[in-house]
Amino acid sequence: MPCIFELPRYILKIGSENWVLSPEYFMKKIFFFLFFAVLLTAAGFIAFSFFNVERDPEATPSEAVPKGEDEAEDKAEDKAVDEAREEAMPREQRAEDMNTASDPVTEDEPAKLTEAEVLAWLHADRSLWPRQLDLAAPVTFVIHEGGERIGESTAPEGASVRLQEIDLESGEVMVALGELSRRIPITQTDLPRRSLEARDIFLQRIQAAGKMSEQTTADSAGSDQSAEAPAEKSFSRAEAKSLRDALVEWLERELEMAKATSNSDSIERFNRALDQAKRKGPDDFRPQENDVVSHLPVISDNPYGQAFLRARRTSGYSFPVKKRDDRYFESVSAVGCRSSAYELNPAVWDLCSPQSSFYLSPDHLKSVLAHLEDLIFLQKGGNFVVGGRGDGNMNRFTWASLNDSYLMLVRTFPDLLPDPLRDYYEKAIWMGAKHEVKSFEPEIYDWEKLKKRWENQTRDADYRLPFWYPNIDATYALMVHLAGRILQEKEPYREDAENFLELAELRVRRLAQVADPPPPYESNSEIGVQFPHGGWTYMGFTNETINYHNVTLRRLVRYWQLSDSPAAKKALVNSAPYFPISIEPAGVGLDTAAPFWKTLGTHRVSSTYPEIIAGVTGCPWNKALAEKIAARNGHEANLMAASLYNPDLEPAKLSDNAIILDRNIVGPRGRFGRWSFLATGRDTRRDRGKMSYVGAMVTNEDPKAFPVSGALMGAFFEYKETPDDRKYISMGDRTGGTEISQTHLHEKGAAFTVETTLQEPNSGGGRNKAERLPWLQTQLWILTGQRMVGYMELRPESRQTGYGRAVIFRLGSERRGPHFANILKEQGKESWLVGDLALRVIEHNFDRAVIEKGDQRSYDFLWGSPGWGDIRLEDATDAGEQVYTPDDPRFVVVEIRPASSQPAGNITFSESRKGHYTLSVESGEGPMTLHYYDDTNEGRLSGAGSRQPLQ
Repeated sequence: MPCIFELPRYILKIGSENWVLSPEYFMKKIFFFLFFAVLLTAAGFIAFSFFNVERDPEATPSEAVPKGEDEAEDKAEDKAVDEAREEAMPREQRAEDMNTASDPVTEDEPAKLTEAEVLAWLHADRSLWPRQLDLAAPVTFVIHEGGERIGESTAPEGASVRLQEIDLESGEVMVALGELSRRIPITQTDLPRRSLEARDIFLQRIQAAGKMSEQTTADSAGSDQSAEAPAEKSFSRAEAKSLRDALVEWLERELEMAKATSNSDSIERFNRALDQAKRKGPDDFRPQENDVVSHLPVISDNPYGQAFLRARRTSGYSFPVKKRDDRYFESVSAVGCRSSAYELNPAVWDLCSPQSSFYLSPDHLKSVLAHLEDLIFLQKGGNFVVGGRGDGNMNRFTWASLNDSYLMLVRTFPDLLPDPLRDYYEKAIWMGAKHEVKSFEPEIYDWEKLKKRWENQTRDADYRLPFWYPNIDATYALMVHLAGRILQEKEPYREDAENFLELAELRVRRLAQVADPPPPYESNSEIGVQFPHGGWTYMGFTNETINYHNVTLRRLVRYWQLSDSPAAKKALVNSAPYFPISIEPAGVGLDTAAPFWKTLGTHRVSSTYPEIIAGVTGCPWNKALAEKIAARNGHEANLMAASLYNPDLEPAKLSDNAIILDRNIVGPRGRFGRWSFLATGRDTRRDRGKMSYVGAMVTNEDPKAFPVSGALMGAFFEYKETPDDRKYISMGDRTGGTEISQTHLHEKGAAFTVETTLQEPNSGGGRNKAERLPWLQTQLWILTGQRMVGYMELRPESRQTGYGRAVIFRLGSERRGPHFANILKEQGKESWLVGDLALRVIEHNFDRAVIEKGDQRSYDFLWGSPGWGDIRLEDATDAGEQVYTPDDPRFVVVEIRPASSQPAGNITFSESRKGHYTLSVESGEGPMTLHYYDDTNEGRLSGAGSRQPLQ
C-alpha cells in the first residue's frame, strides 16, 4: 500500500538555513580603530568620503553631522552618527560594504574572507549559529552534584554537541552534551570547516540579493507584489529631540486626562515621569540592536516580507487615547484586551525595526505608549478577566502578546521610558505572571514542588496537570518566559523571574513529548500531548482542531526564537507531518475529527503556517504545500512567516491518490485529486466525545473560487426527549461508556467500523459529566477514491420514551459563504448536490426526509453559519410520545461522492443474523463487501484488489 505521505522526522540543515548577516561585533571593532586613525591623521573628511563612495549608489544619503559650539561634543557626535548609520544599515548592505572596500563581490571574483571574520559573524549573530557541532577530538564532560564531582562522560570524536557560546579572544567555544557543558578549543570542533561553508553560502546570498534587488526594482513599478524595506536611516540628534518631544507631549496629555478623572495615583506617576522625560538627553533615545525584534531576510525575494511591509505602510496607526475611568474599564471584555494586545505587537515592531516605515516615528511612539497604557489600565492585579468579562484563557493570550511587545520596546530603547512608567508597567507584568502561575497551580510560592510535578509527570497521569491543554500551555510558557526576561534584572522580581523561566522550560519540555505506541497502528489507544503525525491534542485526549494547532504552533515558534529551547524545537520538528497530511493543497481542512464543541466544519488555512514550519524544520513537503496555497490564495502579511522565509529550500512533490492511516486521528484519511475524506477512531477516554466519525470534501477546480466546493461536515444522530427539547448526541463518553473502532486499509479502499455509546454534548458541564445516554449506535463505512458508502444505526439499550429520532447529514461549502438554500440542489428522490459533492440516500426506515437551512438551527455548539445546512431523516412527531425498544432501531444507508464520479451500480446492506452485518458496493472500482460482527467488533473488507490490513 503506497503511503500518501512519507514524512520522516526532520532536523535543521545548516546548508539550507536562511543565513542573515549581523556583524555587530566585527564592525564595532573595525570602526573603533578607524575612529582613532581618523583623529591621528586628521583625515576625517577623506574617511567619510571613503565610506560613502563604496556604498550602494541607490542608498539614501545619511543626514549631515550637526556642528555644535563645543568641539569635543561635535567629535563625539561624529562618532555616534557614523556608528548609528552603520548599525541602521540593512545587514546584507553592511556585509557588502565590509567586503567591497578592498575586494568587491562580483560573479567572477568572490571576496576573500578569512576564517576569523566568519567566526566573528557567527559570534555576533546567534541566528547564524549551527545548532549542532561535531567534535574533532574526544572531549570529557565532568558531572557535578551539589558542588561535588560525581563522575564524568567522554564524548568520542565525531560526537554531536550543542554550540552555546563563542569566545574569539580565547579561541574557545562553550558546548553542551545533554545537560553537561564545558569550554573547549574551537579546533576541537568542526566549526572552522562549517564557518568556511558559511562563508560560501553567505557570498552566494550577497550576489543573489544584488541581482534580485535590481530585478525587483525594474519590475516593481505599479505592482502590488513588491515592497522593499525603507532606505536605511541613521540616528541623529534631531530624531532624538523629536522622540523626546513626542514622549513629553504624550505625558502632558495623559497628565491632563488623569487630572480630569481625579486619579491621584496616575497624576503622581505622570508628574514624576514628565519631569524625568524633560531631562532626558539624545543618548536616552538611541535605538539598540537586539535579538528580540525579528529581522526580515532578503526582502526582494520574500513575498511574506513584501506583504507585511506593504500592510504596515497602509494600515495607519492612531490608537485613540481612552478616557481611563471606571466606565471605560467596564466596557472592555477580556476578548477585547486580547485583540488589542495582538494589534500592539506589530505596532511595536514598526517603531523598533529599521525595516519599517514607522521606525523612530514620534507619532507612532505616542500611539504605542497610549495603546500600552490602555492595556495596563484594563488589568486588575494581573487579571484582565474582571467583572464577568469572559474566559480566563484570555489572560494568557493577552499577557503573552503584551509582554512580547514590551520586551521589544525596552530592548530597542532601554532608556526611553521614564522610571515611573517602567516601574508601573513591570509591576503589572509581574502581577500578571504571578496570577497565571497561581491559576495553573495552587502552590504559587512552592517552586520546588511545582518543578517536581512537571518533571515527573507521565503521559497517563491526571490529565489536568501540565500539558493537558497544549495551546494554552504553549502560550503560558511564552508568557512566563517573556516576563522572566523583562523582570530578571529588576529587584524584587529577579528570583521569581528566574523561577518563571525554569517553569516555562519544564512545561515546554513536557509539551515536546511524543506518544508513539508500537504497531499495530489500528490501535485507538494513541494518546499524549503530541501525536505521531504531528498534531497536538486539543485538550486532554481529544483530537486537535486546525485553528488551535496554529495557536500552539505560533507560540512555540516565538518561544523557540527567543529562548533557543531544544524542547520547543523538538515539538516543532515533530509537528512537520501535520499540515501536508491534514490540509488540502487548495488551503482547506476539515475539522470533522475535532471534539464536538469545536467542530467548525471547513477551515481555511493560509500558506503562513506551513511556511513557518518549513522555515523552522527545513521540511520540503510543508514548503510545497505553502507554495501551492500561496499560488491560489496569495501571501498573508505575517511577520513570523516573513522572518522565517527560506527561498533556498526546494519543495518536494506532494503525494496524491492514496489512503493512509492518519495517526493524528487514528483513522483513515484519503486524498484523490479534489476529493478527500477522513474517519476518526481515537478513543477520547474520559474526555468529551466527537460529533461525527466521518467527513468529506470536494475542493473547487476554479483557482479564483473559494477553495471548498462542497463538504460533508458531519453525520450524526438527534433524539427528542421532550416535545421541545432536541438533543443532538455525540459519540464516546467519559463516564464509563465504550467506543470500539477498527480501521483496515486495502489496495482500493479502507474500512472503518465503530460501536459506541452516546452522550449529550455540553461544553461547560451538564449530564455528560454524570451519566451517559442510554443509546447505542453502530456505523460501517467503505471509503475509496470515488465514494464513501456508509451504514448508520441508532438503537436504545433498553425501553425508552421520546418524541422523535433523526439522523443528520450536515453539508456546506465555506463557513461564511452563500446561503445553504442557494447552493443545495435536489437531484431526484432523496438525492442532493452541494457544489460538487453529491449525497444519495439508498435505504432508511425513518418517516421522512426534510431540509433544514443553516440559519434556522439553535444548537449550543459552534456549527451555525448560513453557508451550511442539514439533510434530516426523521421520525414524524405529530403522534405524541413514542416507545422505543432495542428491537426497533433506526438506520440509513448512504452514498457520498464527488459529482464527477458515477454513482455506484448497486449498494446493499443485510444482517445475516443478529449483530452480523454485511455492506456491499458494486461500482467501476470493482465489488467490495464489508463484513462486521458486533459481538467481536471485527470488520473485514473483501473484494477486488483487497489484501490484508496494514500492520
